Amino acid sequence: MQISDYMPKLYSNNKEMMNIINSEELELENNLKPYIEDSFKDTFAVEATETGIEKFEKLLNIPVDTETEDLDFRRARVLSRLVSSIPFTETYLQNKLNALLGEGNWSYTINYNNYNIVIRSLKPGDAWYRELLDFLDRTIPCNMEWSVDLYAATWAQVDENYPTWQDVFDTDMTWEELMDGEWL
Repeated sequence: MQISDYMPKLYSNNKEMMNIINSEELELENNLKPYIEDSFKDTFAVEATETGIEKFEKLLNIPVDTETEDLDFRRARVLSRLVSSIPFTETYLQNKLNALLGEGNWSYTINYNNYNIVIRSLKPGDAWYRELLDFLDRTIPCNMEWSVDLYAATWAQVDENYPTWQDVFDTDMTWEELMDGEWL
């Protein structure tokens, strides 16, 4: 947007007025335009800036630990909460576990007679584990008991994701971190 396009033609020959208009255009371009663009992005959680994600988190009552949770994780968590809607079905649970833990990194058993669900999962990392617990707390019916059993990576899983020793070396992870499973 150029302010000069909206000014009367009689100002085009006035050097002082053109300098004022040019400085205003520069001010708008450098200061106001980025603010307007960020404000627009903040209305959509997918593209929201740090400020926009903070607003979504406040709206959804999500506690935040900015020292351990990066913006991408916080954005994914907000999106996860926004798309959670009833009715919660077994298929919904499976899709959500795939999204949170990764396909093939979990299994579950439902004991319908005893109203019990046990979810077994490769360690997802602290932030995702807390998000998993919150998701289960919000979606599993209150008459059912649930638990999460975590396990570490097996050599087959490491081998599947890091086919050569050079790939393992390039990760800069210790063997303990690698076998902990949080890299998946």
